Amino acid sequence: MGLFDTKASFEVEKGPAIPFLFNPNELSMSLAAKWESESDDEEPQFQGMDSETISFTLMFDSTLNPGKPATSPMDKPQPVTKWTSKLVALVRPAAVAGTNKNTNDERPPWVRFQWGDFVSFKAVVTSLDITFKLFNESGVPLRAECAITLQKFEDDKNWPKQNPTSGTPAPEGSHLMQPGETLDRVAAVELADPTAWRSIAQANGIRDPFTLRPGVQVNIPRQGA
Repeated sequence: MGLFDTKASFEVEKGPAIPFLFNPNELSMSLAAKWESESDDEEPQFQGMDSETISFTLMFDSTLNPGKPATSPMDKPQPVTKWTSKLVALVRPAAVAGTNKNTNDERPPWVRFQWGDFVSFKAVVTSLDITFKLFNESGVPLRAECAITLQKFEDDKNWPKQNPTSGTPAPEGSHLMQPGETLDRVAAVELADPTAWRSIAQANGIRDPFTLRPGVQVNIPRQGA
């Protein structure tokens, strides 16, 4: 079974997984480092990383169901909102672990995007744009395109902000493995030392660094830890 024969889905913090009717045509990943300086003459200081994001577009079409062709006029396509409403629920606050509705601290659930061997980091849906493109004679939407942006989700206690002038140690980071990437290349980029790949392997319990697959999230240990 090839990648495009495997349906992508969302693992959801609370509730069943959400399977996609069609796989996305492309995925966009964004990473950003923050550098600041007080003047043009001052060397910029690294202020940490912005949260990683993944963006893609999904299509939902209730008129296309090759596994169950219509056999009578009664077999009408279902409203596509049956599927899009599941995505809307990922943006709205819900009673998930560690929250309490009575204290108004509810939040949307985190998700993981899964597609074959690719498994994303835990993320929250920060943007959802739905465009309905096809309707039946009664105005019921049957086709929709959903543009989604996911942002990496971690508790603040695990991802403290870094102030280079405070004297506090640099926080532990993470890295999403890309196709063709190796641990020594990750160590060179993240720690400026390709020989530090052993400390990354040890921190993640990796026995064979050559078996790492794209999409795997690895923790980057603090230098000197």
